[in-house]
Amino acid sequence: MELSIDLEARDMRNNLIFYGINEYSFPGQSEKDIIIDILEHELGFNTENMLIDRAHRLRQVRHVNRNRGEDPRRPMVARFHYYSDIEDILRKAYTLRGTGYGIDKQYPKEIMKARREKRQTMVKL
Repeated sequence: MELSIDLEARDMRNNLIFYGINEYSFPGQSEKDIIIDILEHELGFNTENMLIDRAHRLRQVRHVNRNRGEDPRRPMVARFHYYSDIEDILRKAYTLRGTGYGIDKQYPKEIMKARREKRQTMVKL
């Protein structure tokens, strides 16, 4: 079991999850283009040499009422070709505080659960 979690974690090594992206804010753009747009305009990256192998949204779209100002904000996963790009992005991710966007590494469910439990015990201390 641990071996499969390790393999899954290694496979996700080059993945980043982008949070808070309104699906209606980027009409007609592909997921890759949306990620590039955020990296350039929100973080100030020159993305000319960055390669995104693939990008897609997570989860299904839930029903939202746009008349009440609701918008779907499904997380987006992007797989980068070069790990050095991930390191650079994560180094600057803190600058997104207050923008509604967030970036984090992607981990397997078991690791996320363990991290969440550890964080909860740290808060109680």
